[in-house]
Amino acid sequence: MPEITIVTISTNELHFLKGMLASLYRHEDSARFEVILVDNASKDGTSEYIRENYPGIFVLRNRKKQGFAFNNNIGMRRAKGDFILVLNPDTVFTEPLLSEMIGYMRSNPDIGLCACKLMNKDMTVQQSVRRYYTYLTLLVRRFPFFRPFLLASQINRHHLYEERGKNRVFFPDWILGAFMMFPKKLLDSVGFFDERFKLYFEDVDLCRRIWHSGLKVCYYPKRSIIHLYNRESDTKRFIKGFKLQKGAKMHLKSMLRYILKYRLSLGEKHG
Repeated sequence: MPEITIVTISTNELHFLKGMLASLYRHEDSARFEVILVDNASKDGTSEYIRENYPGIFVLRNRKKQGFAFNNNIGMRRAKGDFILVLNPDTVFTEPLLSEMIGYMRSNPDIGLCACKLMNKDMTVQQSVRRYYTYLTLLVRRFPFFRPFLLASQINRHHLYEERGKNRVFFPDWILGAFMMFPKKLLDSVGFFDERFKLYFEDVDLCRRIWHSGLKVCYYPKRSIIHLYNRESDTKRFIKGFKLQKGAKMHLKSMLRYILKYRLSLGEKHG
């Protein structure tokens, strides 16, 4: 039985997936993990490439595109490992990290979810930890009209834990969904990703449920991974002319679902 199951989703991202898998098998002991790939209706030959080059990877192929939560859930239901790692395909392993992080979680059973440090391609640190949203931070982070004026504000710096630094272990409110490691048994008590969130806010929601269960969310920067996060400008991604783009509509729908789910309470503070 594998010690950990790695669940990853690819939606026409074979170019990223090739690099992630090559680096994973280069740095980690393949006897200790299994990989479950959810091919989200890709048209770039993802499933065929994996079956030819990585026959040990279990492939689930969607006939039509589904959301982040749905895809990860169907992958996690197939997991055999004691631990699960939800991992973006646009990541690159630069060092062994699975064994150390699993060991840390086994030694600290009060941790429900653990995330390593995410690095940019130029090896600068990504801002991957967050405090819960307030209505002010939603205004700053989610509405492109205000971001150019408020990104450097104390409101945003506080939201990103900038006063903490990013080289010490600590326990943030929530972490980005690019790298999320947790014991499989967590799903029995906390549950899977909420599939009402098609995209965005599902990571915030899961972390909040973990904290509510009495467990902690941990940022573990002693190990790192490159995250090739290439974000378009907010204005381009959210609005074109005077018309909201698809990404903006999904953001707004998920934001409203999150606010209504928690009855307008955006979250307690944990640090």
